[in-house]
Amino acid sequence: MKTLRQFLTSALVAALCFALSPFQAVAAEKQTAIDKLQARFTTVFKKLPNAEVPAKAGELLDDASAKDKQDTAFAILRVIATLNPAAQGLVVGALVESEPDLALAISNEASRLLPAMSAEIKQSAGLAVETAKKKKKEKDHYKKPKKDKP
Repeated sequence: MKTLRQFLTSALVAALCFALSPFQAVAAEKQTAIDKLQARFTTVFKKLPNAEVPAKAGELLDDASAKDKQDTAFAILRVIATLNPAAQGLVVGALVESEPDLALAISNEASRLLPAMSAEIKQSAGLAVETAKKKKKEKDHYKKPKKDKP
């Protein structure tokens, strides 16, 4: 009975390891992509003066493809946390303003990287979301109405 239980337990563990391996491969692939972006962005941000860092972060996120937006944002946050942690709140604001749909993911990642600045990061993300909403509202207001063709 004891050997049967041990056999079933080891079979269950082996099955779980086999079932989870594709997820681990995807996670490793995603981490590799973020690492590559991080290496590229490190050289970009090292050359910039501090005042231009948030604008460049927003520009890099705007230039990223739709499927790479989150990875790009995370890579930027990791580079800024390493090179210039004091600018993290401003960078979060620029990233969230650029891509408001990722506000929660961006602020959570930034807070994870720099827990001491969590309150500033969350406030900056909240303000950026409001700014993005106002800009969208203004943009929609000034659109020319389409005329119906008879």
